Amino acid sequence: MKKILILFLCLLCLTGCSSTSSNIDIQTLDSELSQKITFEDELTLYEGNVQNLYGIEEPKSSIVYVGSGATAEELAFFEFEDTTTANEAYEQLEYYIKERKESYAIYNPKEAERLENAIIKIKDCVVLLCVSNDENALEKINEYL
Repeated sequence: MKKILILFLCLLCLTGCSSTSSNIDIQTLDSELSQKITFEDELTLYEGNVQNLYGIEEPKSSIVYVGSGATAEELAFFEFEDTTTANEAYEQLEYYIKERKESYAIYNPKEAERLENAIIKIKDCVVLLCVSNDENALEKINEYL
Protein backbone atom coordinates (compact mmCIF):
# COMPACT_ATOMS: atom_id res chain seq x y z
CA MET A 1 0.00 0.00 0.00
CA LYS A 2 2.82 2.42 0.86
CA LYS A 3 4.46 1.75 -2.52
CA ILE A 4 1.24 2.61 -4.34
CA LEU A 5 0.87 5.82 -2.34
CA ILE A 6 4.48 6.81 -3.03
CA LEU A 7 4.05 6.05 -6.74
CA PHE A 8 0.86 8.13 -6.80
CA LEU A 9 2.59 11.08 -5.12
CA CYS A 10 5.48 10.86 -7.57
CA LEU A 11 3.05 10.95 -10.49
CA LEU A 12 1.34 13.99 -9.03
CA CYS A 13 4.68 15.76 -8.80
CA LEU A 14 5.41 15.03 -12.44
CA THR A 15 2.13 16.49 -13.68
CA GLY A 16 2.89 20.00 -12.40
CA CYS A 17 4.68 22.53 -14.55
CA SER A 18 8.12 23.75 -13.70
CA SER A 19 11.10 24.74 -15.76
CA THR A 20 12.53 21.26 -15.23
CA SER A 21 9.43 19.29 -16.25
CA SER A 22 8.61 21.30 -19.37
CA ASN A 23 12.23 21.68 -20.48
CA ILE A 24 11.31 25.05 -21.98
CA ASP A 25 13.27 28.07 -20.88
CA ILE A 26 11.80 31.39 -22.03
CA GLN A 27 15.23 33.05 -21.77
CA THR A 28 16.52 30.59 -24.38
CA LEU A 29 13.41 31.05 -26.52
CA ASP A 30 13.96 34.79 -26.37
CA SER A 31 17.63 34.69 -27.31
CA GLU A 32 16.98 32.29 -30.19
CA LEU A 33 13.72 33.56 -31.65
CA SER A 34 14.21 37.30 -31.21
CA GLN A 35 17.28 36.95 -33.45
CA LYS A 36 15.72 34.60 -36.01
CA ILE A 37 12.34 36.23 -36.61
CA THR A 38 12.36 39.32 -38.82
CA PHE A 39 10.50 42.43 -37.72
CA GLU A 40 9.99 45.66 -39.67
CA ASP A 41 9.67 47.76 -36.54
CA GLU A 42 12.33 48.07 -33.88
CA LEU A 43 10.92 46.21 -30.90
CA THR A 44 11.72 47.37 -27.41
CA LEU A 45 11.52 45.50 -24.13
CA TYR A 46 8.24 46.19 -22.37
CA GLU A 47 8.81 46.73 -18.68
CA GLY A 48 5.23 47.45 -17.66
CA ASN A 49 2.62 45.18 -16.15
CA VAL A 50 1.71 42.38 -18.59
CA GLN A 51 -1.63 41.94 -16.86
CA ASN A 52 -2.52 45.51 -17.82
CA LEU A 53 -1.29 45.05 -21.40
CA TYR A 54 -2.76 41.64 -22.19
CA GLY A 55 -5.37 41.09 -19.49
CA ILE A 56 -3.74 37.84 -18.42
CA GLU A 57 -2.99 36.63 -14.93
CA GLU A 58 0.52 37.59 -13.84
CA PRO A 59 2.84 34.90 -15.20
CA LYS A 60 5.66 33.20 -13.31
CA SER A 61 7.99 34.94 -15.75
CA SER A 62 7.65 36.89 -18.99
CA ILE A 63 9.62 38.65 -21.68
CA VAL A 64 7.67 41.06 -23.89
CA TYR A 65 8.81 43.17 -26.83
CA VAL A 66 6.52 45.76 -28.36
CA GLY A 67 6.74 47.88 -31.47
CA SER A 68 6.63 51.63 -31.72
CA GLY A 69 2.90 51.70 -32.38
CA ALA A 70 3.44 52.36 -36.07
CA THR A 71 3.10 48.59 -36.52
CA ALA A 72 1.25 45.91 -34.58
CA GLU A 73 4.43 43.86 -34.25
CA GLU A 74 5.30 42.27 -30.94
CA LEU A 75 6.95 39.21 -29.48
CA ALA A 76 6.07 37.84 -26.06
CA PHE A 77 7.05 34.80 -24.00
CA PHE A 78 5.17 33.75 -20.86
CA GLU A 79 5.75 30.98 -18.35
CA PHE A 80 2.96 30.01 -15.95
CA GLU A 81 2.79 27.88 -12.84
CA ASP A 82 0.39 25.35 -14.37
CA THR A 83 -1.25 24.35 -17.63
CA THR A 84 -4.65 25.64 -16.55
CA THR A 85 -3.32 29.17 -16.18
CA ALA A 86 -1.35 28.82 -19.43
CA ASN A 87 -4.52 27.77 -21.27
CA GLU A 88 -6.41 30.72 -19.80
CA ALA A 89 -3.63 33.04 -20.96
CA TYR A 90 -3.75 31.51 -24.44
CA GLU A 91 -7.47 32.26 -24.66
CA GLN A 92 -6.95 35.80 -23.38
CA LEU A 93 -4.23 36.39 -25.98
CA GLU A 94 -6.64 35.26 -28.70
CA TYR A 95 -9.12 37.85 -27.42
CA TYR A 96 -6.35 40.48 -27.24
CA ILE A 97 -5.45 39.88 -30.90
CA LYS A 98 -9.12 40.01 -31.93
CA GLU A 99 -9.52 43.39 -30.20
CA ARG A 100 -6.33 44.73 -31.79
CA LYS A 101 -7.50 43.64 -35.26
CA GLU A 102 -10.73 45.56 -34.78
CA SER A 103 -8.85 48.61 -33.55
CA TYR A 104 -6.27 48.61 -36.35
CA ALA A 105 -8.94 47.95 -39.00
CA ILE A 106 -10.25 51.46 -38.35
CA TYR A 107 -7.02 53.40 -38.80
CA ASN A 108 -4.40 51.06 -40.27
CA PRO A 109 -5.86 48.16 -42.29
CA LYS A 110 -2.39 46.93 -43.28
CA GLU A 111 -1.60 46.23 -39.64
CA ALA A 112 -4.99 44.57 -39.15
CA GLU A 113 -3.89 42.17 -41.91
CA ARG A 114 -0.64 41.51 -40.07
CA LEU A 115 -2.67 40.65 -36.98
CA GLU A 116 -4.63 38.08 -39.02
CA ASN A 117 -1.39 36.08 -39.11
CA ALA A 118 -0.56 36.46 -35.41
CA ILE A 119 0.96 33.33 -33.92
CA ILE A 120 -0.10 32.16 -30.48
CA LYS A 121 1.50 28.90 -29.38
CA ILE A 122 1.29 26.97 -26.16
CA LYS A 123 3.40 24.11 -24.91
CA ASP A 124 3.25 22.86 -21.36
CA CYS A 125 3.22 26.01 -19.22
CA VAL A 126 4.75 28.30 -21.84
CA VAL A 127 2.76 30.59 -24.13
CA LEU A 128 4.23 32.58 -27.01
CA LEU A 129 2.76 35.46 -29.01
CA CYS A 130 4.35 36.67 -32.22
CA VAL A 131 3.08 39.33 -34.62
CA SER A 132 5.38 39.71 -37.60
CA ASN A 133 5.32 39.60 -41.40
CA ASP A 134 8.13 37.03 -41.38
CA GLU A 135 6.79 34.27 -43.65
CA ASN A 136 8.89 31.69 -41.82
CA ALA A 137 8.08 32.79 -38.27
CA LEU A 138 5.82 29.82 -37.54
CA GLU A 139 8.41 27.39 -38.88
CA LYS A 140 11.09 29.01 -36.72
CA ILE A 141 8.85 28.91 -33.65
CA ASN A 142 7.95 25.28 -34.27
CA GLU A 143 11.63 24.39 -33.97
CA TYR A 144 11.41 25.31 -30.28
CA LEU A 145 7.78 24.74 -29.29
